Amino acid sequence: MTTEELRGGLRERKKQRTRRDLVAASLALCAERGFDTATLDDIAARADVSKRTFFRFFAAKEEAVLAPEAELFDAMLDGLREHPLRGPLIDDLRDVVLDALDGRDTQWHARFATALGIIRASSTVQAAALRHCSLTTDRAVEALRERMAAEPGEDPMTRLTVDVFVAAWRAASERWSRDGAPDPAALRRLANESFARVARIPGHTLTTEQPP
Repeated sequence: MTTEELRGGLRERKKQRTRRDLVAASLALCAERGFDTATLDDIAARADVSKRTFFRFFAAKEEAVLAPEAELFDAMLDGLREHPLRGPLIDDLRDVVLDALDGRDTQWHARFATALGIIRASSTVQAAALRHCSLTTDRAVEALRERMAAEPGEDPMTRLTVDVFVAAWRAASERWSRDGAPDPAALRRLANESFARVARIPGHTLTTEQPP
């Protein structure tokens, strides 16, 4: 490995560490003081960086608070692009989400639980979370249509199935966050139970077969 490659690796690790510190500071202060009361100056100071540095990583406080869920959704979208589609679609979505959950680091569940509490307490963050969820749903549907070789408008069941599945996930995660300590096994179990209920709904058995 060259000196330049080593420097590049160090810079990337430093960036990732700074981002984690900013997320941790945002979650801690918004949980302690309330989203509207916690200022960007306070968050930057807690993370030991400047406010200018904060904006290199996040466009707004909402984005930093939603980072744990965005991390999971990004992993889910990666899974949708790579996971073998065996069908029904409900089963494929379940496998992708559970794999994404299994891939989170040991502190992710605590961060996610804190973020969900902030979302519940702030209408501003709720609106941002709904927007982010909608954009993620659009990207998930697009990824599935590409893999299924379907043109937009040809398969309304894909959109409907993903929408219902996302609603099942949100119901499970919300219940989990209210039940007490953020137990990883409990989130996986509640999500699996919620997805199983959706799978039993008549009409949600769209089969996904990859094109030859």
